[in-house]
Amino acid sequence: MLGIDVHAYYQRGLDWGAAKARGVGYAWVKLTDGGNPYSKTVNGITYVPATHVRNARAAGVPVGGYCYAQPGSGAAHADRLINECERLGATTVHPAIDIESDPNIHTWGTQEAIDYGRAYCRRARERGYRPVVYMNDSMAGATNPAGWPEDPVLWIARYGAKPTRTPYDVHQYSSSATYAGSAGLVDENQSYNNTHLNTGGATMPLDSNDKTAIKDIVMDALTGSTGMWYGPRFRGSENYAQVLHQTAADARAAVAGQANLVKLLTDQNEASAEDIAEALLPNVVAAVQAELADVEGADEVAIAQAVTDRIGGLLRPGTGTPE
Repeated sequence: MLGIDVHAYYQRGLDWGAAKARGVGYAWVKLTDGGNPYSKTVNGITYVPATHVRNARAAGVPVGGYCYAQPGSGAAHADRLINECERLGATTVHPAIDIESDPNIHTWGTQEAIDYGRAYCRRARERGYRPVVYMNDSMAGATNPAGWPEDPVLWIARYGAKPTRTPYDVHQYSSSATYAGSAGLVDENQSYNNTHLNTGGATMPLDSNDKTAIKDIVMDALTGSTGMWYGPRFRGSENYAQVLHQTAADARAAVAGQANLVKLLTDQNEASAEDIAEALLPNVVAAVQAELADVEGADEVAIAQAVTDRIGGLLRPGTGTPE
């Protein structure tokens, strides 16, 4: 699903109705700098994030806030951000902490970023929100937020290519999109699940980009490519295509040791590996065929069976053809 993130001044004037019509399904708005609410005054005019939040809500775009991280207490900064989110009504997208180095502001040490980010995540969870952590691919590779016990949603920036150093839930792939009314270029993001949305776990609908991504994922499974398998994670959506995405990724990672995959699936579903295999594999075939039916050039029957054989070989020793 397409999303954007915006600044009160640099994207001032954005036409949120037009953005919604273009397919924007969620947004983050900068609300705080460290422990301070954010605004920017230029030529005597003060631009405040409340304008974006109000207009996004009016257009029906789910919206949340983000904090540009500063040295200090990650927990205190989480409180300030969440207070602003709740004050403005920016709570339908989980609040995010933007941890990035800027030589003119602050360069984060690896352990410093970890300590700060984890403190933010703990406090966000205490406040009832799923923490979201924004980093670039390089910093995420160094700090490993995918391994933090607070289990944040990972919003990872890498332009021109997919992140390769970390799993991710949301990929910021561009900073140069043009949008009606916006004073400046706009960041664009692609989400691969709905973990960033504060909607009680509702399933996120597939769009054409999702279906193309599914085709790429499945073809990577068959060709042995590793480009996509380091990517998005399934975390609770009941959408079969997303289940396939994560199951296939886990299968790829667990080829050298099927016990890891079986344990993961057993733990997540509270069922035996045999039960999982019996319930999952027929659904995978049907789901892949259905989701690839309108993707040009996809032989959905052959692809579905090949992926099922691969996963089945990991769940049922002696069957299938995993590498």
